[in-house]
Amino acid sequence: MEKMSNIHKAMQHIHQSKAVMDQQAPVPFETFLEMVTERPTAMLRNIFQFFHDMVMAYVGEGIDEYPDDPESIQFVNYDCNRLFVENADHPFFADRLFANRLIKQVESMRQGAQQNKIYIFDGPHGCGKSTFLNNLLKKFEEYANTDKGCRHEVVWRINIADVARPVESSDTVSILEKLLQLQQESQDKQYDRIKTRVMAKRDERYLEISCPSHDNPLLIIPKAQRREFLDDLFENDAFKYSLFTDKEYEWIFQDMPCTICSSLYDTLLNRLQDPVKVFESVWARTTCSTAGWGPASASSTRAITPPSRWCSPMKCSRNASTIFLETAIRSSIFIRATQKPITASMR
Repeated sequence: MEKMSNIHKAMQHIHQSKAVMDQQAPVPFETFLEMVTERPTAMLRNIFQFFHDMVMAYVGEGIDEYPDDPESIQFVNYDCNRLFVENADHPFFADRLFANRLIKQVESMRQGAQQNKIYIFDGPHGCGKSTFLNNLLKKFEEYANTDKGCRHEVVWRINIADVARPVESSDTVSILEKLLQLQQESQDKQYDRIKTRVMAKRDERYLEISCPSHDNPLLIIPKAQRREFLDDLFENDAFKYSLFTDKEYEWIFQDMPCTICSSLYDTLLNRLQDPVKVFESVWARTTCSTAGWGPASASSTRAITPPSRWCSPMKCSRNASTIFLETAIRSSIFIRATQKPITASMR
Protein backbone atom coordinates (compact mmCIF):
# COMPACT_ATOMS: atom_id res chain seq x y z
CA MET A 1 0.00 0.00 0.00
CA GLU A 2 2.83 2.35 0.89
CA LYS A 3 4.61 1.51 -2.38
CA MET A 4 1.50 2.44 -4.38
CA SER A 5 1.32 5.73 -2.47
CA ASN A 6 4.92 6.53 -3.42
CA ILE A 7 4.20 5.69 -7.06
CA HIS A 8 1.21 8.02 -6.98
CA LYS A 9 3.36 10.84 -5.56
CA ALA A 10 5.97 10.26 -8.23
CA MET A 11 3.35 10.37 -10.99
CA GLN A 12 2.08 13.66 -9.61
CA HIS A 13 5.40 15.24 -10.61
CA ILE A 14 4.74 14.22 -14.21
CA HIS A 15 1.28 15.75 -14.01
CA GLN A 16 2.75 18.98 -12.63
CA SER A 17 5.28 19.07 -15.47
CA LYS A 18 2.40 18.78 -17.94
CA ALA A 19 0.67 21.72 -16.25
CA VAL A 20 3.84 23.80 -16.64
CA MET A 21 3.94 22.97 -20.35
CA ASP A 22 0.32 24.08 -20.73
CA GLN A 23 1.11 27.39 -19.04
CA GLN A 24 3.93 27.94 -21.55
CA ALA A 25 1.68 27.53 -24.59
CA PRO A 26 2.18 30.24 -27.23
CA VAL A 27 -0.04 33.30 -27.26
CA PRO A 28 -1.15 35.42 -30.25
CA PHE A 29 0.90 38.46 -31.21
CA GLU A 30 -1.74 40.90 -29.96
CA THR A 31 -1.77 39.19 -26.56
CA PHE A 32 2.01 39.50 -26.50
CA LEU A 33 1.68 43.23 -27.19
CA GLU A 34 -0.67 43.60 -24.23
CA MET A 35 1.98 41.97 -22.06
CA VAL A 36 4.62 44.32 -23.47
CA THR A 37 2.61 47.41 -22.55
CA GLU A 38 2.00 46.07 -19.03
CA ARG A 39 5.63 45.08 -18.33
CA PRO A 40 7.82 46.86 -20.89
CA THR A 41 11.14 46.69 -19.04
CA ALA A 42 10.78 42.95 -18.47
CA MET A 43 9.47 42.11 -21.93
CA LEU A 44 11.90 44.20 -23.99
CA ARG A 45 15.21 42.54 -23.15
CA ASN A 46 17.67 40.82 -25.40
CA ILE A 47 19.63 37.84 -24.08
CA PHE A 48 22.53 39.98 -22.85
CA GLN A 49 20.26 42.33 -20.90
CA PHE A 50 18.48 39.30 -19.50
CA PHE A 51 21.84 37.92 -18.35
CA HIS A 52 22.62 41.25 -16.64
CA ASP A 53 19.30 41.22 -14.80
CA MET A 54 19.90 37.65 -13.65
CA VAL A 55 23.33 38.44 -12.20
CA MET A 56 22.14 41.59 -10.46
CA ALA A 57 19.10 39.77 -9.03
CA TYR A 58 21.45 37.42 -7.18
CA VAL A 59 24.33 39.81 -6.40
CA GLY A 60 22.55 43.09 -5.73
CA GLU A 61 24.20 46.44 -5.21
CA GLY A 62 27.78 46.53 -4.06
CA ILE A 63 28.90 48.21 -0.85
CA ASP A 64 31.55 50.91 -1.10
CA GLU A 65 33.37 50.64 2.20
CA TYR A 66 35.54 53.71 1.55
CA PRO A 67 33.30 56.25 -0.19
CA ASP A 68 35.30 59.28 0.96
CA ASP A 69 38.78 57.83 0.52
CA PRO A 70 40.59 59.73 -2.30
CA GLU A 71 42.96 56.77 -2.74
CA SER A 72 40.13 54.25 -3.20
CA ILE A 73 40.38 52.17 -6.38
CA GLN A 74 36.56 51.90 -6.47
CA PHE A 75 36.48 48.10 -6.10
CA VAL A 76 33.32 47.74 -4.05
CA ASN A 77 32.26 44.71 -2.06
CA TYR A 78 29.85 42.50 -4.04
CA ASP A 79 28.32 39.53 -2.24
CA CYS A 80 28.38 36.72 -4.83
CA ASN A 81 27.38 33.92 -2.44
CA ARG A 82 23.81 33.67 -3.75
CA LEU A 83 25.16 33.43 -7.30
CA PHE A 84 28.03 30.97 -6.87
CA VAL A 85 27.80 29.32 -3.43
CA GLU A 86 24.23 28.80 -2.18
CA ASN A 87 22.75 25.40 -3.18
CA ALA A 88 25.79 24.65 -5.34
CA ASP A 89 27.27 21.16 -5.51
CA HIS A 90 30.70 22.73 -6.00
CA PRO A 91 30.79 26.32 -4.68
CA PHE A 92 32.86 28.94 -6.46
CA PHE A 93 34.32 31.68 -4.29
CA ALA A 94 34.76 34.94 -6.19
CA ASP A 95 37.29 37.38 -4.75
CA ARG A 96 36.73 41.13 -4.89
CA LEU A 97 38.82 41.61 -8.03
CA PHE A 98 36.94 38.92 -9.95
CA ALA A 99 33.54 40.11 -8.70
CA ASN A 100 34.16 43.71 -9.77
CA ARG A 101 35.35 42.67 -13.22
CA LEU A 102 32.34 40.38 -13.63
CA ILE A 103 29.86 43.11 -12.67
CA LYS A 104 31.60 45.58 -14.97
CA GLN A 105 31.27 43.08 -17.81
CA VAL A 106 27.57 42.38 -17.27
CA GLU A 107 26.86 46.10 -16.98
CA SER A 108 28.46 46.63 -20.38
CA MET A 109 26.20 43.88 -21.71
CA ARG A 110 23.20 45.76 -20.38
CA GLN A 111 24.22 48.81 -22.37
CA GLY A 112 24.59 46.82 -25.59
CA ALA A 113 28.40 46.85 -25.65
CA GLN A 114 28.86 43.12 -26.31
CA GLN A 115 29.36 43.20 -30.08
CA ASN A 116 32.54 41.80 -31.60
CA LYS A 117 33.79 40.43 -28.29
CA ILE A 118 35.68 37.22 -27.61
CA TYR A 119 35.42 35.95 -24.03
CA ILE A 120 38.11 33.56 -22.82
CA PHE A 121 38.07 31.93 -19.41
CA ASP A 122 41.60 30.72 -18.75
CA GLY A 123 43.57 29.50 -15.78
CA PRO A 124 45.40 26.41 -14.47
CA HIS A 125 43.64 23.07 -14.14
CA GLY A 126 41.32 22.99 -11.13
CA CYS A 127 41.16 26.77 -10.59
CA GLY A 128 37.38 26.89 -11.06
CA LYS A 129 36.67 27.66 -14.72
CA SER A 130 34.07 24.92 -15.18
CA THR A 131 32.71 25.41 -11.66
CA PHE A 132 32.21 29.11 -12.38
CA LEU A 133 30.27 28.44 -15.60
CA ASN A 134 28.25 25.54 -14.20
CA ASN A 135 27.11 27.52 -11.16
CA LEU A 136 26.42 30.59 -13.28
CA LEU A 137 24.18 28.72 -15.71
CA LYS A 138 22.45 26.83 -12.91
CA LYS A 139 21.37 30.19 -11.47
CA PHE A 140 20.48 31.30 -15.00
CA GLU A 141 17.97 28.44 -15.21
CA GLU A 142 16.59 29.16 -11.74
CA TYR A 143 16.08 32.82 -12.64
CA ALA A 144 14.43 31.85 -15.94
CA ASN A 145 11.81 29.88 -14.00
CA THR A 146 10.63 32.97 -12.13
CA ASP A 147 8.12 35.58 -13.28
CA LYS A 148 10.92 38.11 -13.60
CA GLY A 149 13.01 35.70 -15.63
CA CYS A 150 10.63 34.71 -18.41
CA ARG A 151 11.35 35.83 -21.97
CA HIS A 152 9.41 35.37 -25.19
CA GLU A 153 10.41 34.14 -28.61
CA VAL A 154 8.77 33.84 -32.01
CA VAL A 155 6.84 30.74 -32.99
CA TRP A 156 5.07 30.68 -36.34
CA ARG A 157 1.62 29.09 -36.41
CA ILE A 158 0.65 29.04 -40.07
CA ASN A 159 -2.79 28.03 -41.29
CA ILE A 160 -2.07 25.51 -44.03
CA ALA A 161 -5.32 26.27 -45.82
CA ASP A 162 -4.19 29.86 -46.39
CA VAL A 163 -0.86 29.00 -47.97
CA ALA A 164 -1.15 25.57 -49.54
CA ARG A 165 -2.20 26.82 -52.98
CA PRO A 166 0.50 26.85 -55.69
CA VAL A 167 2.48 29.99 -56.39
CA GLU A 168 2.04 31.60 -59.82
CA SER A 169 5.11 32.22 -62.00
CA SER A 170 7.63 31.29 -59.33
CA ASP A 171 10.98 29.93 -60.50
CA THR A 172 12.12 28.90 -57.03
CA VAL A 173 10.62 27.04 -54.12
CA SER A 174 10.24 29.25 -51.06
CA ILE A 175 10.98 28.03 -47.56
CA LEU A 176 7.25 27.89 -46.86
CA GLU A 177 6.61 25.53 -49.79
CA LYS A 178 9.52 23.39 -48.64
CA LEU A 179 8.11 23.19 -45.12
CA LEU A 180 4.71 22.21 -46.46
CA GLN A 181 6.34 19.43 -48.47
CA LEU A 182 8.33 18.22 -45.51
CA GLN A 183 5.20 18.07 -43.39
CA GLN A 184 4.01 15.21 -45.58
CA GLU A 185 7.18 13.20 -44.92
CA SER A 186 7.75 10.91 -42.00
CA GLN A 187 8.53 12.58 -38.68
CA ASP A 188 11.96 10.97 -38.46
CA LYS A 189 13.07 12.58 -41.71
CA GLN A 190 11.47 15.85 -40.75
CA TYR A 191 13.39 15.97 -37.46
CA ASP A 192 16.68 15.67 -39.30
CA ARG A 193 15.95 18.26 -41.95
CA ILE A 194 14.17 21.26 -40.39
CA LYS A 195 13.86 22.93 -37.02
CA THR A 196 10.16 22.86 -36.35
CA ARG A 197 8.46 22.29 -33.05
CA VAL A 198 5.27 20.37 -32.53
CA MET A 199 3.22 21.72 -29.61
CA ALA A 200 1.76 19.51 -26.94
CA LYS A 201 -1.73 19.78 -28.43
CA ARG A 202 -1.02 19.63 -32.12
CA ASP A 203 -3.59 20.91 -34.59
CA GLU A 204 -3.08 19.34 -38.02
CA ARG A 205 -4.51 22.45 -39.68
CA TYR A 206 -1.43 24.43 -38.69
CA LEU A 207 2.26 24.28 -39.43
CA GLU A 208 4.18 25.33 -36.33
CA ILE A 209 7.77 26.52 -36.60
CA SER A 210 10.02 27.84 -33.85
CA CYS A 211 12.47 30.61 -34.61
CA PRO A 212 15.92 28.96 -34.64
CA SER A 213 17.48 32.17 -33.25
CA HIS A 214 14.85 32.65 -30.50
CA ASP A 215 14.07 36.18 -31.73
CA ASN A 216 11.86 38.55 -29.81
CA PRO A 217 8.48 38.71 -31.62
CA LEU A 218 8.82 42.49 -32.06
CA LEU A 219 11.67 41.88 -34.51
CA ILE A 220 9.17 40.46 -37.00
CA ILE A 221 7.82 43.99 -37.46
CA PRO A 222 9.60 45.43 -40.52
CA LYS A 223 12.57 47.48 -39.38
CA ALA A 224 11.41 50.63 -41.18
CA GLN A 225 8.07 50.55 -39.36
CA ARG A 226 9.15 49.73 -35.79
CA ARG A 227 9.73 53.28 -34.58
CA GLU A 228 6.28 54.45 -35.68
CA PHE A 229 4.69 51.23 -34.41
CA LEU A 230 6.20 51.57 -30.93
CA ASP A 231 5.38 55.27 -30.86
CA ASP A 232 1.72 54.35 -31.25
CA LEU A 233 1.93 51.40 -28.86
CA PHE A 234 3.25 53.22 -25.79
CA GLU A 235 1.95 56.22 -23.90
CA ASN A 236 4.19 59.28 -23.55
CA ASP A 237 5.92 58.35 -20.31
CA ALA A 238 9.40 57.82 -18.87
CA PHE A 239 9.79 54.36 -20.39
CA LYS A 240 8.90 55.56 -23.87
CA TYR A 241 11.55 58.29 -23.57
CA SER A 242 14.13 55.67 -22.54
CA LEU A 243 13.05 53.37 -25.35
CA PHE A 244 13.75 55.96 -28.00
CA THR A 245 16.90 57.49 -26.49
CA ASP A 246 18.84 54.90 -24.44
CA LYS A 247 21.53 52.80 -26.07
CA GLU A 248 20.33 49.63 -24.35
CA TYR A 249 17.19 49.63 -26.52
CA GLU A 250 18.93 50.23 -29.83
CA TRP A 251 18.67 46.54 -30.68
CA ILE A 252 14.88 46.87 -30.97
CA PHE A 253 15.28 49.34 -33.86
CA GLN A 254 18.43 47.94 -35.44
CA ASP A 255 18.31 44.14 -35.18
CA MET A 256 16.87 42.06 -37.98
CA PRO A 257 15.01 38.76 -37.52
CA CYS A 258 16.75 35.57 -38.54
CA THR A 259 16.76 34.54 -42.20
CA ILE A 260 14.14 31.84 -41.58
CA CYS A 261 11.67 34.30 -40.03
CA SER A 262 12.41 36.91 -42.70
CA SER A 263 11.74 34.40 -45.45
CA LEU A 264 8.52 33.22 -43.82
CA TYR A 265 7.29 36.78 -43.41
CA ASP A 266 8.04 37.68 -47.04
CA THR A 267 6.43 34.51 -48.36
CA LEU A 268 3.29 34.92 -46.25
CA LEU A 269 3.00 38.57 -47.22
CA ASN A 270 3.26 37.58 -50.88
CA ARG A 271 0.56 34.95 -50.40
CA LEU A 272 -1.85 36.83 -48.14
CA GLN A 273 -1.25 40.39 -49.39
CA ASP A 274 -2.07 41.74 -45.92
CA PRO A 275 0.46 42.34 -43.09
CA VAL A 276 -2.30 42.05 -40.48
CA LYS A 277 -3.11 38.52 -41.68
CA VAL A 278 0.59 37.67 -41.62
CA PHE A 279 0.80 38.64 -37.96
CA GLU A 280 -2.07 36.29 -37.20
CA SER A 281 0.56 33.59 -37.82
CA VAL A 282 3.08 35.19 -35.43
CA TRP A 283 2.80 33.86 -31.88
CA ALA A 284 4.94 34.32 -28.79
CA ARG A 285 6.12 31.54 -26.51
CA THR A 286 7.73 31.91 -23.10
CA THR A 287 11.29 30.65 -22.82
CA CYS A 288 11.19 29.59 -19.19
CA SER A 289 13.65 26.82 -18.41
CA THR A 290 12.24 23.30 -18.62
CA ALA A 291 15.25 20.99 -18.60
CA GLY A 292 18.76 20.63 -17.24
CA TRP A 293 22.04 20.75 -19.10
CA GLY A 294 25.32 18.95 -18.80
CA PRO A 295 28.34 20.33 -16.94
CA ALA A 296 31.09 22.13 -18.79
CA SER A 297 34.55 20.65 -19.14
CA ALA A 298 37.79 22.57 -19.15
CA SER A 299 40.31 19.77 -19.40
CA SER A 300 41.65 21.19 -22.65
CA THR A 301 41.29 24.17 -24.97
CA ARG A 302 37.86 23.92 -26.58
CA ALA A 303 34.81 25.94 -27.46
CA ILE A 304 31.73 25.45 -25.30
CA THR A 305 29.54 23.25 -27.47
CA PRO A 306 26.00 22.14 -26.62
CA PRO A 307 25.10 18.46 -26.24
CA SER A 308 23.87 16.78 -29.43
CA ARG A 309 20.30 16.71 -28.11
CA TRP A 310 20.16 20.51 -28.46
CA CYS A 311 20.47 20.21 -32.22
CA SER A 312 16.86 19.08 -32.69
CA PRO A 313 14.26 21.19 -30.88
CA MET A 314 11.54 18.71 -31.88
CA LYS A 315 13.23 15.92 -29.95
CA CYS A 316 13.95 17.70 -26.70
CA SER A 317 12.82 20.47 -24.38
CA ARG A 318 14.82 23.62 -25.04
CA ASN A 319 15.69 25.72 -22.02
CA ALA A 320 16.90 29.17 -21.13
CA SER A 321 20.55 28.21 -20.63
CA THR A 322 20.48 26.63 -24.09
CA ILE A 323 19.48 29.98 -25.58
CA PHE A 324 22.25 31.78 -23.69
CA LEU A 325 24.90 29.25 -24.68
CA GLU A 326 23.76 29.28 -28.31
CA THR A 327 24.17 33.06 -28.23
CA ALA A 328 27.46 32.68 -26.39
CA ILE A 329 28.78 30.32 -29.04
CA ARG A 330 27.91 32.85 -31.75
CA SER A 331 29.80 35.47 -29.68
CA SER A 332 32.84 33.17 -29.44
CA ILE A 333 32.98 32.30 -25.76
CA PHE A 334 35.78 29.83 -25.04
CA ILE A 335 37.11 28.02 -22.01
CA ARG A 336 40.70 26.82 -21.85
CA ALA A 337 43.30 25.68 -19.39
CA THR A 338 46.48 27.76 -19.05
CA GLN A 339 48.95 28.64 -16.34
CA LYS A 340 47.33 32.05 -15.67
CA PRO A 341 44.88 32.69 -12.82
CA ILE A 342 41.19 32.78 -13.73
CA THR A 343 40.89 36.45 -12.72
CA ALA A 344 42.91 37.37 -15.79
CA SER A 345 40.03 36.24 -17.98
CA MET A 346 37.81 39.13 -16.95
CA ARG A 347 40.12 41.88 -18.20
